[in-house]
Amino acid sequence: MIHRYLLILTMASAFLFSACSEEVEQIVALEGVPFVREGIIDTTLVVIHESTDFCDWKSAYKTVSADFKANGLTKIAHYKGFLDTNLVVSVYGVDDLEKANAYIDSDKAWKTMQQVAKEDGIRFLLLDQSLAYTEPADDSIFHLMSFKTLKYDRWEEAFLKDYQDDPEHEFAVTNVFRGVENDNHIYMFFRVNDPMYVEKMEKNNALKMKMLAAGVISYPETYNLMDVSL
Repeated sequence: MIHRYLLILTMASAFLFSACSEEVEQIVALEGVPFVREGIIDTTLVVIHESTDFCDWKSAYKTVSADFKANGLTKIAHYKGFLDTNLVVSVYGVDDLEKANAYIDSDKAWKTMQQVAKEDGIRFLLLDQSLAYTEPADDSIFHLMSFKTLKYDRWEEAFLKDYQDDPEHEFAVTNVFRGVENDNHIYMFFRVNDPMYVEKMEKNNALKMKMLAAGVISYPETYNLMDVSL
């Protein structure tokens, strides 16, 4: 049995990544910060391909796109590495979680994906929504970051307070995700204009202290991305 990289997380979107639901969505505005919390959890799939040729990936995507749609997955966006040209990240809305789970765990899906990347370079991330940014976010460079916390609520309180205290940021966090299997594991999307922002952030001791105070217990993993139109 091929080992599956399968994580279940939480997602929010400035341009509203949203899965289909028969219920009416309830959007709760958060006072004093540019975020909303949606009352109904939507599920989203992020697929990460590392060490892949973009042209090969593009050909494979044409093969699997119809299968994805037939199995409850609707394309939202594609990104490729801003600096790492062998990185591709795709985002899909999940219309049918049971069908989507069965498909991404199937030999058919993995055989196609392995045409363009080795097994250990493929990751499937199922995401559940948490926070959505309400302001325009048109900075050019897109990032996906993940890290673990002692407790999500503690991190979120510190994160939102930071926005209240200092609404001017070099970056715009557009999406915040939580783990369902591990609900203290956070994934987020953010945008910046400075291609060296992450490197500068890693050297910022004040930011490191803020993260430690908020209960972050792992070194952040970051993907530096740019939009792709197909």
